[in-house]
Order: sequence, then structure tokens, then C-alpha cells
Amino acid sequence: MLKHWSIWPTIAGLIIGTALYFSVPGHADPAENLALSVCAAIENNPTADTVSKIGTILMGHGLTPREAASLVVASVETYCPAYMPVLAAASGGAAAGTTV
Repeated sequence: MLKHWSIWPTIAGLIIGTALYFSVPGHADPAENLALSVCAAIENNPTADTVSKIGTILMGHGLTPREAASLVVASVETYCPAYMPVLAAASGGAAAGTTV
């Protein structure tokens, strides 16, 4: 049970840390960095639950549910399309916890 709770701070840290690491002034595209961070988090734990938690994290930073979903979908479509089945699982296409 403890392991289950410890994954979400790790995912949040991965998203934020990757975004900060790649945010070099004048050279970085914050949207691209965020999209890459989303893909890195999904790659780290490719489950529907991870996608849901990413959406929750994004909404915690002020995005609406629609904006968060759009950002996650666009990120996966553009930078890590191999994880599209995970998005389908997150949207109800399969049971939560499904992995690629």
C-alpha cells in the first residue's frame, strides 16, 4: 500500500522536474517541455490511472478538466503515440491499470 502512494509524488516530481530542467531561457518551449514531461510520466508507469493522475495534477495548476485532457491527448499524439492505448483505457476504453 505504501508503494502505491509513493508513485504519485514521483510522477508529479518527474513532470515538474523535467519541465524545469528543459526550461532554459530563450531556448525552451514551455509547451513542448510540458508535453515531453507528460510522456515521460506515462512511460514511467503506463497505466490509465497514471493518465488520470496527470490530469488531476494539471487541474491543480489551474487547467480546466477539458484543458488538462486536451493537453494530455495532444502530448501523447505528438510525442509518444505508442501510448494511445493507455489514453483509451483512461477514457473508459479499458479497465484502469491496463498497461501497454
